[in-house]
Amino acid sequence: MADDVVALLDTLHIAKADVAGWSDGAILGLDLSIRHPDRVGKGVRLRRQHGHVRRARGRGEEPHLRPLYRARGHEYAKLSATPKDYDAFVAQISKTWETEPNWTDAQLQSIRAPVAGGGR
Repeated sequence: MADDVVALLDTLHIAKADVAGWSDGAILGLDLSIRHPDRVGKGVRLRRQHGHVRRARGRGEEPHLRPLYRARGHEYAKLSATPKDYDAFVAQISKTWETEPNWTDAQLQSIRAPVAGGGR
């Protein structure tokens, strides 16, 4: 997704942008700051609801999200072209959250854009 943002910036002839994100958007902002630092003015991470970085570093699932997954299953069934495949979707995205992003400490320390964090 970071590459898509860069392509959009290129299309709009925007050299550098400030980035704000929440949850996956915060992860996207960090990825932009790591892989495309010349395109990021300020990286403002408003809130990272899901502990993506922590999970990717082997600390396990966040149990408080399980009720959220159950509640979202009803919405998925109403909106999805594959309404009976919610459990498979959750399994796939959970695997992604457990393994991605897999940044090293050096990559995280390489971020030069000012980053303001909040929340968990």
